[in-house]
Amino acid sequence: MTNLLPEEEKRALEREYILRLSAVCLGMATGVVLIGIAGLMPAFLFLQEKRVALETQVQAVDEYLKTQGTERVTAEFRSISSKVAILDVLRKTIDTPEFIDGIIAARPSGVTLTGVVLSQSGAVGKITLEGFAARRTDLATFVETLQNTKHFTSVDFPISNLADSENLTFSITAVGSW
Repeated sequence: MTNLLPEEEKRALEREYILRLSAVCLGMATGVVLIGIAGLMPAFLFLQEKRVALETQVQAVDEYLKTQGTERVTAEFRSISSKVAILDVLRKTIDTPEFIDGIIAARPSGVTLTGVVLSQSGAVGKITLEGFAARRTDLATFVETLQNTKHFTSVDFPISNLADSENLTFSITAVGSW
């Protein structure tokens, strides 16, 4: 097929074609960008509101801590300090029998004591030990150690304490003179 158009018109048509194609591509790219911006706008507005709300909360907490928080913390610290001072005075005035240190030292590593109640009526005393044992064998060893101690005349150990084989809660009552 022969083209009867002169060369100058061919070049002008080619330039117009490239110009139109570039304009269409630019228009499509602009449209895609605008659609993307429109799609992200709700998320942007939501995050902007969230940021403002968080900044308001931070300011409120700062104001609270400046006005009331330090006063409450100071009052709580003074209360705890006074309780510690009372416990320190009691520790110095009350002598615990030396066998309690022996009981604590004799317990196996799997036995944890959570409570020790000591009562005395004349020459006879009673101690109740409560706690947890990791395994049944640890608890049995601890009870046997208590029974072989010279300080106790009897050790009351309910057999129900051995119902489980692991993670046992126990209560042991021992009577003796000290």
